[in-house]
Amino acid sequence: MGAPTETRTQDSWSKSPLLYQLSYRGVTMLGHPALSWRFWEKVRVAASGCWEWTAAIIQTSGYGQFQSARPSTSVLTHRIAYEALVGAIPEGLTIDHLCRNKLCCNPDHLEPVTRGENSRRAIMQNRPTRCPHGHEYAPENTITKHRADGQVNRTCRTCTEARKAAKNARAREAYAARKAGAA
Repeated sequence: MGAPTETRTQDSWSKSPLLYQLSYRGVTMLGHPALSWRFWEKVRVAASGCWEWTAAIIQTSGYGQFQSARPSTSVLTHRIAYEALVGAIPEGLTIDHLCRNKLCCNPDHLEPVTRGENSRRAIMQNRPTRCPHGHEYAPENTITKHRADGQVNRTCRTCTEARKAAKNARAREAYAARKAGAA
């Protein structure tokens, strides 16, 4: 379902088809005292279950941005939704999008974590799941090497075995050619 197309007022929310979809742990969010209807009119429910922000987006980061009325400040939408519906974000933690969708403000898709953990998760998300030849990096098909500088290298076991088999075949052919030439 797409974002509402007509202009809405606070009273018209009771007739909205989004009223049923935007509930969090049994509490209907539209008209929820923690967030104003101005916030919810800018949220749409995606098929993935994400509550996607449809209004202002910070161009440099891709996160949703909400302009609060008093005091007039810009707030990241996922942070304001989490704080309003779950509670305060603990000191020293940041919010991680478990769904990897920067526009999502569904509290079930958000988790407070350290900045380091958030960075590690982002790196793991962007890691390839297949080798350049298309073999999956599954545990049984992956050779993992930990380097002295802390980096971790993954190598495809199928490709490594194929390279070794080809190298051994070339060595056998070269040996057979040398042996045939010596006789």
